[in-house]
Amino acid sequence: MLKLLMKNDRIYLQKINIKGVNSMEKKEFKLWKKILIIVFLIIVLLFLVLTIRKIIIISSLEDKLSEYQQLDNIYSKSYNNSPNGTIIFEKYYKDNVEKDILTLSEDNKKVTQYIYDDKRKVFTEYNNQKTVEIEKNSDSIESPILINYTNADNFLNLLYNSLTTTISTGNLNGHECYILSSSINSNFKYKENSKDIRIYVDKATGLTVQYEDVINNQTITYEYSFNEVSDEDMKEPDITQYTEI
Repeated sequence: MLKLLMKNDRIYLQKINIKGVNSMEKKEFKLWKKILIIVFLIIVLLFLVLTIRKIIIISSLEDKLSEYQQLDNIYSKSYNNSPNGTIIFEKYYKDNVEKDILTLSEDNKKVTQYIYDDKRKVFTEYNNQKTVEIEKNSDSIESPILINYTNADNFLNLLYNSLTTTISTGNLNGHECYILSSSINSNFKYKENSKDIRIYVDKATGLTVQYEDVINNQTITYEYSFNEVSDEDMKEPDITQYTEI
């Protein structure tokens, strides 16, 4: 009888221990579940905060740039440096007339383009030859006066570019910049093998300071001036020195 009671006591104690272990495991499981939920919520919150930050930065840069785009007297110059040589592109804009000068240093070629409301004139100097092409009624001509890598046609476009772009800060040639990096931003210019494009945008003005294609070792630097373009700058060359084509 005594042996039977002792045996029953052991069985009872074992059941209590099992229940205690199961209870502790359930508590630990609930604790880990809470921790995982909290970690997940923190990650989601950080993601939302970073995305909203990028939306605000890109929108702010676009607003600042738009102030300069409304000016009627603009000069910009870019230096496109790559393993194939250097291309210099100058743009003059005054009184609703645009003048573009493209200089290819390696080919010793210069192309000057004038865009008016109703026509376009293209003067080319190459291989000791001078030609001019006149295209009338060029209503379809569209040429951005200032380069813009923060443009957003709508909120979805803005959201997409914010999600696919990392934004850091840095100093470049005395400019405090936001550095926009992406491989699929809809505003960036990509070549077939481009994977890493970096755009340096001046924080104060929204103007692009530099474009970098890391993979292709290509760099484009930009400089600007405003309200300094004169009538003399906008003068056409002597057309009698050119052969019309």
